[in-house]
Amino acid sequence: MRLTPERRRQIYQITQKILAVYDRFFSFVLKLYEKPVERKKREFFLTYRTEMTEEEIREYQYRLTVGWTVILFIFILLLLEIGGRIFG
Repeated sequence: MRLTPERRRQIYQITQKILAVYDRFFSFVLKLYEKPVERKKREFFLTYRTEMTEEEIREYQYRLTVGWTVILFIFILLLLEIGGRIFG
């Protein structure tokens, strides 16, 4: 299937828009993820007057990720339950 130059340009523009949306979304999610980590590092430093080790930072990020995953899983199950009652 041969694409005309006009169609190729349209596909390129649409792809660029989609990539820009993904980029903004992931940068937003990364900010949401990094903000609690930075807050925890600052809190740790003010409490103990020393920096967190990489292992402690990874452990906190792991706990944060697990917590968010559990919350997201429960939210999706809740939506599925509500959707099943409405449309089922």
